[in-house]
Amino acid sequence: MPKLYGYLACPRSRMALVAASEKGIDCSLQAVASWDGLDKFPIFSKLHPFQKVPVLDHGGLRITEALAILMYIETAFEGPPLVPEEPLALARMWEIISATTSYAWSPWVQALAINRIIRPISGEGADEAAIAAYLPEMCRVAEVIGGYLAAREEAFDLADIVVAGALKYVTETPEWEEIARSAPVLETWWNRTRLRPSIAAHMPNTDLKKRSNEYFARHMET
Repeated sequence: MPKLYGYLACPRSRMALVAASEKGIDCSLQAVASWDGLDKFPIFSKLHPFQKVPVLDHGGLRITEALAILMYIETAFEGPPLVPEEPLALARMWEIISATTSYAWSPWVQALAINRIIRPISGEGADEAAIAAYLPEMCRVAEVIGGYLAAREEAFDLADIVVAGALKYVTETPEWEEIARSAPVLETWWNRTRLRPSIAAHMPNTDLKKRSNEYFARHMET
């Protein structure tokens, strides 16, 4: 069975674990950093030429880059398909994935999730100016991606996994209320998708108090 090198809070690691779960694969996570990724283990720098995660190891074969890993999981293992065969549906899947990675990842993950979820774990304050500056873009991207999701049949594929990976932390922030109000279709999609067993298992809500305590415990020890 494959091994996934990553860490639990990493959205891309979560996406790979969801895909493996959907295919019925027992894919073990090999942690190369603390839950939050703030403390990296020595092996971290040796896995990827740009020191990123996740990295998939399958029988000694290593694959880097999240989308490549998702496609490998889809094509190398049997199980329910995560990629549609019909040409238009396939194009719609890649349209959503491209829009998410190109336009949503920066405002949703870099500007919002890191400021609201990751920085507070180590006691850092959020960059409120950056959040405020990006909020209109966060809403606009949510509206567009919601429209893309609504334009296709309600089949679960890799596009759902990528959007969920980018969006999960957003839904845990105070800004989600405004973003959801501007993109009700996306909110409806999320309320349905978050109940899926693979999503619920690998994209759980963050217990900030617990994670903060873990962080400070680690650093007091050193």
